[in-house]
Amino acid sequence: MEEVRQAKLRSMLGGNVQYRIPLFQRTYSWGETQWAQLWDDILEIHGADESRTHFVGSVVTQRMPGAAGGAVKYSVIDGQQRMTTLTILLCAIRDRARRESDRWGNLPDMIQKSYLINEFADVPDERNKLAPTLRDAAPFQDMIDGEIPGETRIGAARRYFSRALNRPDANGAPIDLRKLVNCIASRLDMVSITLDGNDNPNRIFESLNNTGLSLSAFDLIRNYLFMNIRDRRKQDEAYEKYWYPMQEELEGLNQKPRDDHQTTFFWRYLMVDGKLHERKRDAIFDEIKREIGNTSNDDSIIESLRRFHEFSNYYLQVVNPNPDRRGEHKEVSIQINRLNQWGLDIAYSFLMKAVSYVESGDIPPSELAEVARMLESFVVRRYALDSNQTGLRGLFAGMSATVDFKNNFVKSSRECLMDWRLALPSEQGILDLDIDPETYSDHIDNLARASNWRWGWPDDDSFIQGLVNLRLYVHNRRRRTKLVLDTLEQELAGEEVVNLSCADITIEHIMPQTLTKEWRDTIGPNADVVHKQWIDTLGNLTLTKNNPELGNMSFIKKKAILADDEFSLNSAIKDLDEWNAETIEQRGRELAELAAKLWPR
Repeated sequence: MEEVRQAKLRSMLGGNVQYRIPLFQRTYSWGETQWAQLWDDILEIHGADESRTHFVGSVVTQRMPGAAGGAVKYSVIDGQQRMTTLTILLCAIRDRARRESDRWGNLPDMIQKSYLINEFADVPDERNKLAPTLRDAAPFQDMIDGEIPGETRIGAARRYFSRALNRPDANGAPIDLRKLVNCIASRLDMVSITLDGNDNPNRIFESLNNTGLSLSAFDLIRNYLFMNIRDRRKQDEAYEKYWYPMQEELEGLNQKPRDDHQTTFFWRYLMVDGKLHERKRDAIFDEIKREIGNTSNDDSIIESLRRFHEFSNYYLQVVNPNPDRRGEHKEVSIQINRLNQWGLDIAYSFLMKAVSYVESGDIPPSELAEVARMLESFVVRRYALDSNQTGLRGLFAGMSATVDFKNNFVKSSRECLMDWRLALPSEQGILDLDIDPETYSDHIDNLARASNWRWGWPDDDSFIQGLVNLRLYVHNRRRRTKLVLDTLEQELAGEEVVNLSCADITIEHIMPQTLTKEWRDTIGPNADVVHKQWIDTLGNLTLTKNNPELGNMSFIKKKAILADDEFSLNSAIKDLDEWNAETIEQRGRELAELAAKLWPR
């Protein structure tokens, strides 16, 4: 049976109580946006009459068993960010009042004994009224003890509120610390929801309208799993052995503010068996719950945790392959890294499954490297024909479901790539086009012939012709075009290849992007037509470190500089007397023929 009541911080923290943040909850994660909002709300009631209150959200707790005479303990299911922040603010006020003891008298002791600690706790573990998750315990304890924590989120919050206390209130007057404490303790309204030991916290937890930071699918999955492990010892062991290492490794992959490899991992994991390739990310939590099934057995949940941890290691090997591995494993890392450079993240689930078979010894690493080369060839050849990734998620989901990983990995992978012909997911295509299923494939063939739209794994003739004519230097293709040129340069240079990762190496147009009179004379009377057709194609592109210098200079001057350049791509240009449509096409075809050998089908 749950108890729902309106509460103030004073009543919640009164007496010998302790609110524990479960170890599996995310660490303290509020930032300046949330701190500023809470501070503004408190300042607003600080400057208003005594009857003014402000609602700050809900706190959901569950009564924990405890020894007679000890602190009454509650597990915080929701509201930990809010409670932790208010505790940090109270510590900042206490420390300010201590420094100004002549003015504020016993205020620091009142804050400490009423809201921060249980003064007469029999055991040290029950001394703090709020016990944070294990990862926040050290900086939190420093703060309770009157020290300013180091470079942690808790430390940053503590410093933020110290600065805020130095500023005037909403009326321009110095902040009255006693009044401020009273505002925090008695004029902030919260809804306190307390569950008894028989309530299922997940049902409440999932339905809350969280007013702080929204929870990701990763957060929801973590809370769901650990709330259903009844044995506290097993819960702690499973967290330390499986969940926390996975959480730290996945979080370490995040490079940009919007990265969320924790949630992305579970999305890719759900597609490993090939059944969920069209599943949207917002269904991840529900799908994981469905996969876990019955949660009445601690050991079955822990087995799910073990499997998640295992596959997170496979995900890490795919997203961030280790270049320091040796032997055949090094070759796998090199090939998967090349796939990442091509942005083939839609193949991650298939690759995760393949890595799992490599780790179990059922697939030799050399075979995975070979299949990774196939996938690169597949995507490069499609790129040359200006094909987008329509339907590729379905292709790789199909490969995850149908490839014979254990007995015939390379051959069955090749067969899937060779046989893939659909330009659209069949059911959706039939639905959108209102076509009878029996005539659908005929319709697609007709559509392809009518629009010259090609798909699948292109053969040599199609690939070479496509690469010769494709406009490579357009905004959304430049990164991949640089990969093509880098690979060609590496092959032509052999052991003497330059370091192609240097930032000053750029793509150069031999015929410049803006035609001068001298260039028009060089190209001939149809200069504008030639320029439009060939300017951004393979034959007219090369690599250089002298891009600003080359600019629009004439071909004679430009080829002299390129001839002395260190790039093997430029070695044949020095023997040419002119640069026109014929020489551009010829150079493009020679490079495309080399590309067909480097990315064989």
